[in-house]
Amino acid sequence: MWRFELLIPILTSVILGVEVSNTPFRDCGSVNASVEHVHVNPCHTSPCSLYKGNNASIIIEFRVHTPNIMPGNAIVMGVVSGMEIPFPLKEPNICKSIDQGCPLNSTEKIYAFKFETNISEDYPSLNFHVTWKLLNNLNATFLCVQVPLALTQKP
Repeated sequence: MWRFELLIPILTSVILGVEVSNTPFRDCGSVNASVEHVHVNPCHTSPCSLYKGNNASIIIEFRVHTPNIMPGNAIVMGVVSGMEIPFPLKEPNICKSIDQGCPLNSTEKIYAFKFETNISEDYPSLNFHVTWKLLNNLNATFLCVQVPLALTQKP
């Protein structure tokens, strides 16, 4: 029997017009949740090369292990030479970036957190890791994922 949750990456790629492929990631301390897949677009190499002046998106697919998690805000940090540099988000509210809605009730469902942004031309070209933390309404991390990225000029 087909499960709708398995179609999320395919439907997302059709709706957003993106190529969806699994991106290498490291769980950096998720509690009461597990990351199923991470998709960065564009990502055709490891680390993913994001081109300055272009749009980039991330989809983090995850399951919760405890019902009734009430999400709060997302935090994004770049890790460069061991230093965490915060990236401000225009809309940090997690519930506005999860199509399935809040609270996160089902331990059977795969949830998809989606974010899209423009990569500023002003950013320096460098390789680094980006850390995404999803916090609950009490500001405790329930999901943490780290992805290797490279900011570069478009060839």
